[in-house]
Amino acid sequence: MIKRPTVFVLGAGAGVDIGMPVGETLSKSIANKLNIKFENGMQTSGDPEIMAALRTIARRNQADVNVWRAAGCGIADGVSYTRSIDSFMNAHRSDQYVRTCSKLGIAKTIIEYEMECALSIPQRHSRTFKDPEKVQTSWLNAWMYVLQEQIVHGDNTDCMFKHLSVINFNYDLCIEQFLFKALQDFYHMNEGQSAELLNVNLRIYHPYGSLGKLDWQASNNENLVPFGGSEYDDDLNLVADGIKTFNERLEDDVLAMKLGEEISQAERIVFLGFHFHQQNMQLLASLKPARGGDVEIFATALERSRADLRIVDSQSREMLNQRGGSWNVQLHNDMSCAALFKEYATTLTY
Repeated sequence: MIKRPTVFVLGAGAGVDIGMPVGETLSKSIANKLNIKFENGMQTSGDPEIMAALRTIARRNQADVNVWRAAGCGIADGVSYTRSIDSFMNAHRSDQYVRTCSKLGIAKTIIEYEMECALSIPQRHSRTFKDPEKVQTSWLNAWMYVLQEQIVHGDNTDCMFKHLSVINFNYDLCIEQFLFKALQDFYHMNEGQSAELLNVNLRIYHPYGSLGKLDWQASNNENLVPFGGSEYDDDLNLVADGIKTFNERLEDDVLAMKLGEEISQAERIVFLGFHFHQQNMQLLASLKPARGGDVEIFATALERSRADLRIVDSQSREMLNQRGGSWNVQLHNDMSCAALFKEYATTLTY
């Protein structure tokens, strides 16, 4: 059980344990999908579903689809020069065609990875993850240990997420998928009980949006996207609409306030698989009034250099600057997400 206000901040590296892509892998897959070319009227490369989505957009705008197709090929040529598709979109933030194609590429790629990852449930009514052994050795399993410690079903389960919030910079729905199933397994809850506990108590933010909502999250006016996307009405454009660029998120004042409040109130902040891009750290800046108090930061920075660690340390302190107080920053360039939990699991329950 987490007893102090704690924020978990997740980056792409947090998905490695269960088979989700990191930035470079994601960018390469997106590039292959957007490199749409034709010969003799037949598509010879790129993703057919993305091409179909672009045709739909072109019809709606009464425009030539090749304008979007060319933008996709441009992304395929240029994205390898940056660390992530997000950075590429930010560099081309005024180009609506690049923005549209990037979102379609992200949506289709993440859907495919969700379908194949360890958290996928191959049969809709199955009670088993696709690769339960991989899930059990991941940081998610260790996280569940921290969450359920001293939580008794029927007694204080509503306190499980009282001091917890999650800021997930990934587009996937892995956290939601894991917790929904893990609660059922551990506490013998039915789907309705698990859904209610999460919907009422879990604070989870996706600063750059997500693929949509899982069926237990969605209301009638929200975009339903089953995990792995096997049934999203074949409308990839609807899924892509849930993805936001950095600048689109900067314009979301409500979200910015919520993120700043979470960081301002936290006594512990845990970064998992996070790369500490400057634009993302700006989104996490704490807000006034100054609250003081001690803040502990635990972070994976796997294989980052000592020079990089000094910069990340400075970024972390700058992020907390508005709130005042003192902070203890623990950065580990030799720890995976699972290793960090092995080191600090007990600490996080005190």
